[in-house]
Amino acid sequence: MHRLPFRKLIVLSCAFLLPDSAFPQTKNPVRSAQQGIVHSVGPLISYKTEKYGISGKMRGSVCEIRAYSDHIIRVQVSRNKDIPDAFYALTDSLTPSCRNVVIRDKGKTIELSTNALVAIIEKEPTLRIIFKNKNGEIINEDMPGDGFGTTFIGEKLSIYKRLQNGERFVGLGEVLGSLDKRGMGFTLNNTDTYKYGDPRLSMYTSIPFYIGIHPHGLYGLFFNNSYKSFFNFGLSTPDFSSVNAEGGNADYFFMYDTTVGGILEHYTSLTGRMPLPPLWSLGYHQSRCSYYPQRKVEWIAEPFRSEE
Repeated sequence: MHRLPFRKLIVLSCAFLLPDSAFPQTKNPVRSAQQGIVHSVGPLISYKTEKYGISGKMRGSVCEIRAYSDHIIRVQVSRNKDIPDAFYALTDSLTPSCRNVVIRDKGKTIELSTNALVAIIEKEPTLRIIFKNKNGEIINEDMPGDGFGTTFIGEKLSIYKRLQNGERFVGLGEVLGSLDKRGMGFTLNNTDTYKYGDPRLSMYTSIPFYIGIHPHGLYGLFFNNSYKSFFNFGLSTPDFSSVNAEGGNADYFFMYDTTVGGILEHYTSLTGRMPLPPLWSLGYHQSRCSYYPQRKVEWIAEPFRSEE
């Protein structure tokens, strides 16, 4: 009987933990009983310049890439004829407002720049975006190659990003595991999971926003899609990360700044900020799932009354 080396067994075991959409597909359409047909967005066939960015057409899909501020660029790709508004997680008043957008056609690429950020948009062999700071350092980029970048598989979509050297990830709301999410995968699908312990289980608060940190800088990415999704931060895929959703459009906001505080400020400008709570609401709160028996409840409540 032929035996596999131990390291190969580990890789195979990790692969079974990933959903099918976490793996790149070939460029040519491939039929699958579960996933339908793979659709790569293909090359940017045509585009027009707008006030804050560009809108373009690929093979069977359309895109919009716009600067919402000097630090925020929104990328949208849809297989509809027009890109629908999706404001379920955004402030009602959100519109592009960057006053310093410069767009240059450089033949095989389009350069969209603001005072803080540059997006290099490759036209072929498939739409690919590279985000750089003003020093020309790559902050984030789509993974190159067949079946990478943005792809559609039946109703599902995937966005593949190249992992930068030393890159670490934090975020996603209430997910389990360590603070640093590198090398892990997470499902976002609000679930009341009782007695949790497995970091692969989805939890209550799903926030599709994360911060990437590496030697050349840091950035934030907010995935504006409410479908069940899977975030792969290099789980058995050491070269790339990915976001996979069960449906909807590829729609994300890319944020760049030099501090985590700056990234959070840009993120909250998209989704809104809570008002300052009143002073009387600040204090000690006692809570847990249940109390048993009744005398334990009384024992906990008594000092709250006696010590006010």
